Amino acid sequence: MQCILIEKRDLPFYLAIAGIFIVSKLVFSQVSTDDMRYFLLPLDGLLALATNSGSLYLPAQGFYHAQLNILIDKSCSGFNFFVLCFAMLEFLSVRHFAGGRQRVIAMVTCLGLAYALAMFVNGARILASVLLQRIGNPLGYQHTELTHQMEGTFIYLFFLIVIYAVFQFLLTRRARANAERL
Repeated sequence: MQCILIEKRDLPFYLAIAGIFIVSKLVFSQVSTDDMRYFLLPLDGLLALATNSGSLYLPAQGFYHAQLNILIDKSCSGFNFFVLCFAMLEFLSVRHFAGGRQRVIAMVTCLGLAYALAMFVNGARILASVLLQRIGNPLGYQHTELTHQMEGTFIYLFFLIVIYAVFQFLLTRRARANAERL
């Protein structure tokens, strides 16, 4: 088992990541569905493309897909997954990049990567929900909210584990390549 020690020089970066996470969660609790359009618009487009359904934007509510009878609102934005994914990627990156400039570039890269991954994973979650709705709820009608939560939890956890493993592998491979050059 490998013990990971936090070096003193890395502590401010870890604290900054934790601070960004906490502030993002606090801000998210205060924003409206209209404020989340940068997250909702790509998801709506993905859903429309995958299911061939049109939507209507209802101010303060979100994107309503009448054919599917679903509303893509703030709770469907994937923002929590985005923030969690960003923090995870950043925590992994800190010890692999030594210079301040490299860490800033890594942070911006992780931000963009986390957003793209959040759109993909959350889109997959919404599409899986639509599919479950079409084939029927295996737990019965009275448990649809529970099924929705379980499905979302499973998809998010699965993808977080996969993303962690792939990113860790890539960073370790990069570190080995750099060590071999020296």
